[in-house]
Amino acid sequence: MEELAFILGGGIATAIVVVIVTFMNSKQIKELNKQIEYLKSYDETIYGDMNNLENKTLDIIEKVKINQHRENEEIIRYVDSRVDKLEDKIYKNFDVKQTQSKSY
Repeated sequence: MEELAFILGGGIATAIVVVIVTFMNSKQIKELNKQIEYLKSYDETIYGDMNNLENKTLDIIEKVKINQHRENEEIIRYVDSRVDKLEDKIYKNFDVKQTQSKSY
């Protein structure tokens, strides 16, 4: 009888330890799940920010290309204007005495 009581006492103590450990593990698993959800939302936020940054960067690059194209056109117009003025001066000075028969 004493042996039976000893075995039952040991079994009950073991069962109580198992229940306590299971409860503690359950609590830690819930906490880890909360952390996982937080990290997932934070990860989504980071990816969203990266996509926004990428879109802004592409917009800036597009604006730079447009500005570069406009500046190139303005430079070409300016150089063309200066060349035309130089050409006029050359022809004007070249034909000072109006001895040329050809008109340039």
